[in-house]
Amino acid sequence: MKVNRYICLSLALLMMIAAVSCSADFGQNVYYGGISGIVKDKDSSNGVSGVKVYLYTSESERDAAFSIWEDNDGLFSDKDCLYKATTDSNGKWTVSKVVWMAKDGAWGSDYDHIPVYIIYFSEDYGCWKEEEKIELVSGTSNTNAIESKREKIKTTSKLTLNFRENNKAITDEITFTYSYNDGYSDIKKDVSTTNGQFVIDSLSYVKNDDGAVVTISNIMTTNGCWNTESLILDPNDSNISQENGVIKIKVNKASVTSEIKMDRTKYDLGENGISGRITASRKQVMEDTGNSVKNSLDSLVVKAEINGTTYSVLSGNGNYDSDTAASFSVDFSGLAVNEKVEKGAGATTVEIKIYSQDGTTELGSTTLDLDSHYESKNSVNIMVSWT
Repeated sequence: MKVNRYICLSLALLMMIAAVSCSADFGQNVYYGGISGIVKDKDSSNGVSGVKVYLYTSESERDAAFSIWEDNDGLFSDKDCLYKATTDSNGKWTVSKVVWMAKDGAWGSDYDHIPVYIIYFSEDYGCWKEEEKIELVSGTSNTNAIESKREKIKTTSKLTLNFRENNKAITDEITFTYSYNDGYSDIKKDVSTTNGQFVIDSLSYVKNDDGAVVTISNIMTTNGCWNTESLILDPNDSNISQENGVIKIKVNKASVTSEIKMDRTKYDLGENGISGRITASRKQVMEDTGNSVKNSLDSLVVKAEINGTTYSVLSGNGNYDSDTAASFSVDFSGLAVNEKVEKGAGATTVEIKIYSQDGTTELGSTTLDLDSHYESKNSVNIMVSWT
């Protein structure tokens, strides 16, 4: 009997607790309604897409969330907000259903209204709260209830980097890293160029008096022929500076161009190789009634020896004015030489020899001096003869 009494008392206690917990909602009506609005650019009045809209039914909750953002700055987000939307391509947004409870509606038990409070966020336009209190009426969609206009806080600049040797563009491949802070986070990219110029078309950042500071680091050339440790900057360019090989460029207007100069330390003989023209003597041409010399010119072997390594290439088809030309000649190019010559280290002499097609008979030779005067091409003329 005592057990049954305890069970009954326990059940009665649980029922009392449940009744107390439900008393707050007892006799209350549930209301709901939708709401929509639009966000526009203040200057153009065009709709702004991609704006995050956070809607609250409590002003204190809205203000608390906004205060947290003010203290920390940067990106805004509130995972606890129940009602969220994002503007479409026309700047419009919609929250289809907001739910609340009230014992007595403003217009009886069927209709009611409540104030709602909004925070907007966009990386391009920043974070702001709607100062105006908006009344949401139950049972309706409250279409275009609010229009918010905002000035863009981000701007976009163009940065052009020119890599030079004196006033000449460096066409060897250059790799480097550029980084900057756009006002929200750090942006970092590894890039390269092969024409001596790199352009950042859309450098987007939050507007400020100093603009964005772009850091250029890890500058390297893939062929190792340039001094990337001691970079030369334009002394008249107040926007560019360097420290320990790291360059900083202040970008504070629509378009900024900066120049970075490097000294060459080596000359890469493989950049264009060695080219030339092979010519038969006038006497041999005049005696070449069977065109044997002419035909042989199209299949000669060109060899160059550098530092104990032999490089070779076949001559190409010759260009002749006529069968009775005073001389026959044929061009060769692309004699790839995988060697580098130190700048200022004195001349490196290359001996170039011409052989018959089978490579057994030497028909002619010449020498070519490669030193600090080397630019982009080495060309020779070689006279050959048959015995």
